[in-house]
Amino acid sequence: MRAVIIGAGIAGLAVAKGLRLLGWETEIYEQASELKPLGAGLSLSAKALRALRTLGLYEAVVTEAQPIHRLDLLDDKGQVLQSTDFQRFSQQYGHLSMAVLHRGDLHKALLSELPRSVIRTDMECVDARQVGENIALRFANGEIVESELVLACDGIHSAVRRALFPQSREHFARYVSDHLAESHLTFQ
Repeated sequence: MRAVIIGAGIAGLAVAKGLRLLGWETEIYEQASELKPLGAGLSLSAKALRALRTLGLYEAVVTEAQPIHRLDLLDDKGQVLQSTDFQRFSQQYGHLSMAVLHRGDLHKALLSELPRSVIRTDMECVDARQVGENIALRFANGEIVESELVLACDGIHSAVRRALFPQSREHFARYVSDHLAESHLTFQ
């Protein structure tokens, strides 16, 4: 079985690693000319850490991460509204249940698990269309690639999603983070 993945970010690399563990051949097409760590910090919940264990990446990621043993949610006056004891959960489940690390460290760990030969850079996907049972992907350089399974991991402005699901629109999910009030979007 063969899968084509658009995007060599965390999602694309993780799904490629998982599919390869299941015996799939994977090809990743990335629009950037080089793969380099980008972004800021992120948190990994117990489920994410368990998924990394399944992918064989738990130890590599945890050595780079900062464990979170307790999390307090405060109001604007500094009063504790809720506390979560992650250390208790870690002991109960036998693995770390919350950690933070730089996005680039997670990306680097995922990259280390894949042969570079499966990733093609400078491959901006600009269109996708159904061709019988396959999806045909057209890239900015004119190349066309077909596959029966395509995974669009190319972000919020996905060319694949836009082409195959033109009615799909971003919707404000009403989540905000920090004082910067970043909005998080969901798709329907």
